[in-house]
Amino acid sequence: MVCCANNFDSTGMEEARFTYKSEATPPEIHPADTVKDPDLRRTLEHWRALKGERAMPARSEISPRDLKHGLRCIHLYEVIDGGVDFRARLVGTGVYPGLDQDQTGKLVSEHPDPGIRLRFATIMRHVVEAGEPVRSLSLRRTGSILHDMRTEGLWLPLGRGARVEHVLAQSSLHTVSPGTRTIAEG
Repeated sequence: MVCCANNFDSTGMEEARFTYKSEATPPEIHPADTVKDPDLRRTLEHWRALKGERAMPARSEISPRDLKHGLRCIHLYEVIDGGVDFRARLVGTGVYPGLDQDQTGKLVSEHPDPGIRLRFATIMRHVVEAGEPVRSLSLRRTGSILHDMRTEGLWLPLGRGARVEHVLAQSSLHTVSPGTRTIAEG
């Protein structure tokens, strides 16, 4: 099973805590149906079952028990002022490898990594505006002792009616070769 940082080498983590920054590279946003990772597909199918004929399920319908296959990789954000910002409400332990600061309760705009600030805000604003789930692909280039990674993400709207109140995300990280410059899938 590939989930979050299963392919992540933690060598040198003490130094990494002080160099956790990635280049602010924009993500690619694709239809959710193009998700490749099996755990992300499973989460998407669960979300679809919960929503039924509605635009999206409500936050109250999401149960950690139903997402235990990917719980380490799950992150949940509250939409602030219609998408001006997003507050982390739940962050799995595998979402930010190498970062020793708990991001729960913090705004995405306050994240210490400029790459995360750009990518997460861009993706979640898209989800809020479209009201639809999406797949993201991004390249996390660190320029440090941390491995560069290609991330596949699933971003799911939660709310009532057509109003997105939360965004539920799940990430799958894969280490790439140093110097990789494109998001090309492996």
